[in-house]
Amino acid sequence: MMNKAMKLCYLLLTLSLLLLSCSRVAPPATDSFSQSKNKEIVQLAPRKPTRVTLRRNSSGAYTWALKGEDVGEIIAIDQRLREYVGDGKAAKGRVKQ
Repeated sequence: MMNKAMKLCYLLLTLSLLLLSCSRVAPPATDSFSQSKNKEIVQLAPRKPTRVTLRRNSSGAYTWALKGEDVGEIIAIDQRLREYVGDGKAAKGRVKQ
C-alpha cells in the first residue's frame, strides 16, 4: 500500500511541476541587441593607386607616364620624379587621367 501511495505522490508532484513550468508567462522580449545605424561610420571605396611607367630612351634621358584618379596626387608624383631624375628641364613627363 505504501508503494502505491509513494507512486501516486510522485506522479502528482511531477504533473504539478510540469503544469507550473508550462503555465508561466515569459517576460516581454527586449531588444537589447537591436541594430542601430551610426551616421558617423561612412564606407569609403578604396582608391586606385597612381600608376607610373618609367622609360629611359637611347640618349639616357628618362620619361614617364602617370595614370590615376587624383589629380593632386599625380602632380605631386610628377614633381617628385622631376626632382629625383634631375633638373626640371632635362626630365619630361606625360600625365594621363
